[in-house]
Amino acid sequence: GAVKVVGLKNIAQLLLNIGTINILKDRYGSSDVLLKHPPRVGYFSRALARLHKKSVVADHAFVAGLLHDIGKVVLMARMKGRQTFKAAAAHRDRRTRVQLEEMAMGAGHALIGALLAKKWQYPDILIHAIQQHHTPLAAETEFKDIVFIVYMANALSDFLDGETSFYAVEPDVLDYFNMTTANAFAMTASTLNQEFMERDAYN
Repeated sequence: GAVKVVGLKNIAQLLLNIGTINILKDRYGSSDVLLKHPPRVGYFSRALARLHKKSVVADHAFVAGLLHDIGKVVLMARMKGRQTFKAAAAHRDRRTRVQLEEMAMGAGHALIGALLAKKWQYPDILIHAIQQHHTPLAAETEFKDIVFIVYMANALSDFLDGETSFYAVEPDVLDYFNMTTANAFAMTASTLNQEFMERDAYN
């Protein structure tokens, strides 16, 4: 579980991260960026790892999926007011969103998240998964499995929210999961989401 992955000394920081999310929720209102999306990506990541015989990284995948957007917490805290964040979030095109982040902070949320994970002394496998969850083809061979897993979990979650499509997913990652048709992609998203809705994602 999470204790084994990040270590006892970092569990307090992990809980602090979750507490920070709750504080921001109170400040900015309910947001899928903070509430539904991270636990769903965490659950999807662990499920994909197990389904594709990568159980050795399943626990890491869950934590990486849960924290993959932690950089967005920083962005939300720094952006001026709720309307500014809403305006940025309204841009559905991923590249446009990344460009907006870079303009606002000088770096995108993935890099910010990775820097935070490094500061908190999380394992390299988590740092790389967070940093490359939008750029899987840049993954080093050592971290390819977890990066591809978190990237796909994030894509499936975004698909369910109408924020991406099968055709926007990196073909190499689709091949990796043998998910080469739009129907297979949609069915996987639907199946995993049904499982997520029916059980506690943290177990």
